[in-house]
Amino acid sequence: MKIVILAAGKGTRMLPLTQFTPKPLLRFGSQAILDHVFKALPAAIDEAIIVINYLGEQIKDYCGASFHGRPINYVEGQTKGTGFDLLAARDYIGAGERFAIAYADEVFNADSLKKCLQHKYSWLCFPVAPERARQSGIPTLDEFGKIIGVVEKPANPATNIVLNGFMVVNSDIFSYNLVPHPNGEYYLTDIMANLIKNYDVYAVVGPEQPGLTRPEDLENLNKYY
Repeated sequence: MKIVILAAGKGTRMLPLTQFTPKPLLRFGSQAILDHVFKALPAAIDEAIIVINYLGEQIKDYCGASFHGRPINYVEGQTKGTGFDLLAARDYIGAGERFAIAYADEVFNADSLKKCLQHKYSWLCFPVAPERARQSGIPTLDEFGKIIGVVEKPANPATNIVLNGFMVVNSDIFSYNLVPHPNGEYYLTDIMANLIKNYDVYAVVGPEQPGLTRPEDLENLNKYY
């Protein structure tokens, strides 16, 4: 099974740490964030496509042609948002193919990722403090845990369960039109909102994950490790 790793962003909220280092290569616990991402992936995911842009050559040099036992392909993304970055990988995914997507700068729980693969299509979620929910994508779930709606960064979140950066989808996701968020970025969340209209995508609610958006978050993780 393939996974598309989105690693093209500038990580501006991590400045000054990201001035000369891409966010996925920032380190905690003696390893880069990307190492932690790959170590959490289930064994069934055996091939990766990494979408790069900002300081992308550093990521290519770090990961090489094979990373944590998985062959790697690289594609060039843009700085317009995660939606555009995903589309850059479409040539590596076959028609009707089921695959995973992950952000390269989040901390994942390995058991939760395994549970995601138990569903045909899924989206990892986790609980956060209410004030943090306003900075995230928020799902609406039915009584069976199926996601029936999503909204990105709402002013007044209806729940403190937020969407995480790991999804199991299929190639139809490349057929949906990109729509800009009011802030001008094109979010993957908005493309996923189309996918859930056509497929049963289930929420896997894992344990709370540490935030990794500001330098102090990285300091806290280093203290933990």
